[in-house]
Amino acid sequence: MASMSDSIVTPDDWVRHLCEGQGLRIEDLGVAPTVLGCWGYSLVEKLAHRANATLSSNWLYGTRHPLYTGSIGGRPVSFSHYPNGAPGTVKIMEELAVAGADTFITLGWTGSLQPGLEVGDLVLPTAVVSSEGTSGHYIGDTTQISPHPELVTALEESARALGVSVRRGTVWSTDACYRETREQVSQHRAAGVLGVEFETAGVLAFGQYRGLRTANLLVVSDELGDTWRPGFQDSRHFDSTIKGLDILYETVAKLSES
Repeated sequence: MASMSDSIVTPDDWVRHLCEGQGLRIEDLGVAPTVLGCWGYSLVEKLAHRANATLSSNWLYGTRHPLYTGSIGGRPVSFSHYPNGAPGTVKIMEELAVAGADTFITLGWTGSLQPGLEVGDLVLPTAVVSSEGTSGHYIGDTTQISPHPELVTALEESARALGVSVRRGTVWSTDACYRETREQVSQHRAAGVLGVEFETAGVLAFGQYRGLRTANLLVVSDELGDTWRPGFQDSRHFDSTIKGLDILYETVAKLSES
């Protein structure tokens, strides 16, 4: 893969351009080295409130994709909202990295592809099948995409400490939520792929390429077999999402102790 210096416009170029236009320094953006992120506004707010974090008034996206900064166990932490899909998520992560972030842990959702993996179960992706468009621009061989091992260990230990079961394995990242065909689902299920979602491949590829720590924890929100079984309004989905937030919070506390 070509290096970042081969890009005509780099994340650093863009962030500096925006800061100069607003009379800001990059450090004025208020980004901590560790960033916890979600794709739901209320979840980011819950994390931020728990850490007594304050909204960054200088963040590039304002309240459209808000950024809060506080601390967990004495460790500065930012809390970021991301747009759905890998392209927008990775764009914001690139900009957060320019502003000083080096560790990204996210909580998202996945559709289950496996019998016995039900709404409310938690999945920790350790490998990906990439059919979205972002990851291949970072990692040439997308079969080699993986999370940072330190974060995988910390997330598993945190889940165990909280008495929550987490299943590790491969997930399928796609851009086309309405083109998850029966043939594709059947093939991925037969290969042991646990779930389908939109961002994991891009997030992990970005981390590998940039030499940063990234990991994504997922809550099963629906089940895909011959038919679709949605669980978005299911109490198991809601309860496990809150457990996922607890795991992210506990993970940062563990990182602070190490």
